[in-house]
Amino acid sequence: MSTIFIHEVYRMNIPMYFPDLDLLTSWWKSHDIMWERMYGAPEQVVAEGLDPRTSWPDPNENSEESFRFWMKWCDWYVLPHVQLFSSWDDLMTKIHTDDLGAISRRMASANKKSEHELLTTWTGIFDRIKAVSTEAKPSRTTRHKSVSRKVPNGRASSKKRG
Repeated sequence: MSTIFIHEVYRMNIPMYFPDLDLLTSWWKSHDIMWERMYGAPEQVVAEGLDPRTSWPDPNENSEESFRFWMKWCDWYVLPHVQLFSSWDDLMTKIHTDDLGAISRRMASANKKSEHELLTTWTGIFDRIKAVSTEAKPSRTTRHKSVSRKVPNGRASSKKRG
């Protein structure tokens, strides 16, 4: 599960609290929440070279194994410094005792690191695209220096333009 809203709040360094995976799983089983994680019932296709006996559970399967496997990749379980709680009492205790300013500062530091990594990655990607497109395309001067055309006797001739 990924939502833009979680990333927007995270980028503002606002501490966030989410149920841990055990609590979320229990709510899923008893309250039918997180239904939006499944999209229809598409045919499961195993990628070439992937051993179907060791493949991941079908993300659209309504089993606890599939739920737990895929939900562990939710933004709130992957982003650093997101706070997890194991019960309502645990949440209330954490909200009243956690140093929200310190959590926010740690989030800000993680955001700074993420920004640096993203800028480095995308700069490298664009540099490679630029290098490939420059190599693949002849320059304007190169294109017009040599022109091949037919001469009256039907043979091709190459003339240099000055």
